[in-house]
Amino acid sequence: MRARTKRGVHAVSLPLPIRVRGKLRIAFLVYGEPAKQGQELVYPPSELAEVDPRTGKAEFRPCGPADFGIDAAPNVPVNGFGVKVRGDEFWRQRDRLMDIAPHVWAAFETGGLRVVRPAFDLVREHDEIFERIAKAPLKPYYAKLGAEYWAWSRALAGP
Repeated sequence: MRARTKRGVHAVSLPLPIRVRGKLRIAFLVYGEPAKQGQELVYPPSELAEVDPRTGKAEFRPCGPADFGIDAAPNVPVNGFGVKVRGDEFWRQRDRLMDIAPHVWAAFETGGLRVVRPAFDLVREHDEIFERIAKAPLKPYYAKLGAEYWAWSRALAGP
């Protein structure tokens, strides 16, 4: 999903499971990046989308760095994507992340730390891929937005 703005285009982040009033939602950050190939600028998120995974209903609300406790100007981009993989490998890993994400979200929704081995392996794989393909300037936002998910994931992995 992309729409032209003064800052280039709106881009949508990787999905991240969150809880809103005790219910599972899938969060997406809407942020700006240039429309020209080769320019690697990432503007701070300007909107947060929360999607009900059962109905597909999305709620959008404006946001900025301060909403995440991040000290950054809302209209100043960060230079560099900082992803660990590129090209076809990026897209292959992104596709895999999207394939396994619903299974990870379901495990997170249960909230327990006892998950069957296949789910445990998928959570670990999900987090490893997420780390490799997430744009570095968005990682502080993912950390704040998905704090409950990341804490659950770390607890699941154990010491």
